[in-house]
Amino acid sequence: MNVNLVYDNHVVPYAIGLLSHYLREGKFSIETFVKISYLTEWIKETFRDLGEEVPFSLFDPLACAERYLEQRQKIQGNLLVKKIGSVEYMVQIPDIPDSSPSNQTGTCVGVLIRSDVVVTLAQCANYLMVILSDSSSKSIRDVFIHPGYKENTFYNNIALLKLSSETSITPASMYFYSFDNDSVALLGYKKLFFFEDLIETIAEAQQLSILFDDDCNPTQDQRSRLAEGLQVEHMCLRNEHYIVPGSCEARPGSPVVLSSDIGSVIGLSMSGNYCGFGEPAIVTLFHDHLVWISSVLETPPKEWFVFTIPGLKMSDVCVYPEGTVGTCVSLTSCPSVHQRVKNSLPIFFCTEKSIVCCPEDSATEVGEN
Repeated sequence: MNVNLVYDNHVVPYAIGLLSHYLREGKFSIETFVKISYLTEWIKETFRDLGEEVPFSLFDPLACAERYLEQRQKIQGNLLVKKIGSVEYMVQIPDIPDSSPSNQTGTCVGVLIRSDVVVTLAQCANYLMVILSDSSSKSIRDVFIHPGYKENTFYNNIALLKLSSETSITPASMYFYSFDNDSVALLGYKKLFFFEDLIETIAEAQQLSILFDDDCNPTQDQRSRLAEGLQVEHMCLRNEHYIVPGSCEARPGSPVVLSSDIGSVIGLSMSGNYCGFGEPAIVTLFHDHLVWISSVLETPPKEWFVFTIPGLKMSDVCVYPEGTVGTCVSLTSCPSVHQRVKNSLPIFFCTEKSIVCCPEDSATEVGEN
């Protein structure tokens, strides 16, 4: 039994099971397989008993993928995972700080949005320091967790970290506007072999489909943290291909960016270890948290922010960031939308610009008239 995984746009077959029993009864047959993973230690011991060195590439999926790669079937088109080296504004948030920051492995990821402010997930906000892209460290002075966050859920899972001092690193831009369905990428980590050492670099996961609501099909583990289902603040990213473990790993807080400008970050990945390949990556979008983010940063928005929410349609219930509940109706049936513009409040369009998220009171009044 084997499974095909993708590595550098090549299809690599991996043996995962051996046939141990076959039974046929009339038109039906049963095949029983033994997982090769259960035989790993026995295989290693057998090599040693024979006086042979255990081949490293036999058990490491990345080393195995590199062997005979040029002879594998190639997937045409752009790379699914592109190595891009370093991204300055990405920071690592280790769970066990020590005296050697360069040796840390980040449990979570954050994005520097000001010289002294990091945005990350609320689930990552109980640590003491961040590791910057230049391997230096900064302690965290203040932590701001979204007041609506509930532990072990994907709702309002966002936090801001105020650092002890400013950095010289150019921060990312938080992107609050609408975007095309095929124009985003997820930044994760790719493991590479440098001679015999295993190193990490930043990787850009591309060609990910944007999914909303039922189209997302979260895993069972993801559903356990989405008791109320996917909301307006959520987006899913997915590619049907499964990739070799280690070729792109998304950690909690990994940024989701515009493909045309990786300096513009639209949200953070909460779940989906393989950068959206095989299983979906669940993303929290910044636009639904605009009011809270602005209140913490003490810079209330002065512009008229407009968002198109692809997952909403006519008659759907919608919720604005400040908590106002509305219904998706025709733009001409919602006069109160102009008041929101005057008050510099965001406007949600439901899939298209002719359908607007209308505050409930106004929608009701229009319906009664």
